[in-house]
Amino acid sequence: MGIRKKMRRASKSVSHKERKIIVNYKKDITQIEERFYDELKKEKIKSARCRKCKKLIFPPPQYCPWCSQKISISDLVDVANSGKVISQAIVHYLPSEDFPLSVPFSILAIRVGKSDSVFILPTQRTDIYLGDRVRIFLKRQKEKKGNIFDIDIEKL
Repeated sequence: MGIRKKMRRASKSVSHKERKIIVNYKKDITQIEERFYDELKKEKIKSARCRKCKKLIFPPPQYCPWCSQKISISDLVDVANSGKVISQAIVHYLPSEDFPLSVPFSILAIRVGKSDSVFILPTQRTDIYLGDRVRIFLKRQKEKKGNIFDIDIEKL
């Protein structure tokens, strides 16, 4: 029996079952992230100014992506509440069943103020496009969760 016949016969006998694997995990957040989200709860938007290379980074990371300098809480500064959309994607499927947005939704890359970095924001808004100027604000809701979904935008 030839190799092709053996492969055909073997592939017919294999059955595939779809299984869903759910992984529950909790991410530890850094002091910088914790302060960023605490400030969001107070309706303040913070960025980080690197002491070494002077880059303005939004949202504030633990280390500067340009020079690897550790960012400290004292490096946090207020950031402008406006920016320009430099990239946009409209999503037509849910990444997970418990995702807080419904389809379709947008994922926007926004250059905030004079920031040297780009802010990636998932939003329910699909009427904001590449090149639009936007105002960033915190949603008016009774209880802020202190996460990225507390932030919303509108066209200027």
